[in-house]
Amino acid sequence: MYNVTFPDGRQFTGMYLSILFKDGVAQTDSAYLAERFKRKGLVVEALVPEPPKPSEEEKAEATAEKAQKKAAAAAKKAAAQSAGEPDAKDGE
Repeated sequence: MYNVTFPDGRQFTGMYLSILFKDGVAQTDSAYLAERFKRKGLVVEALVPEPPKPSEEEKAEATAEKAQKKAAAAAKKAAAQSAGEPDAKDGE
C-alpha cells in the first residue's frame, strides 16, 4: 500500500491518474501507479514495507538446489529403467 501526496501541500480532491484524492491524499496498492506518481513529482510513501528481494547468492543457491533435485530425479529414473522397472508414464 502506498500513500500519495502533493509535494506543495495542495489540498486537491478529485481523480488523478485513476486514483481518487481527498484533501491532497490518496492511497494505492499498485506499485506501477506509485512509480508513475513519483515520476510526476508527487510524494509516495510505502505504508507496508516491500518484501526483500533475494540476493545474488540466494538466487545462485536456489538454482543449484533445483539442479541437484533435477539430477537426483534423473538418476533415480535411470536406475529404475536399468533395473527393468517401467516408468510411471510408460506403465499406464
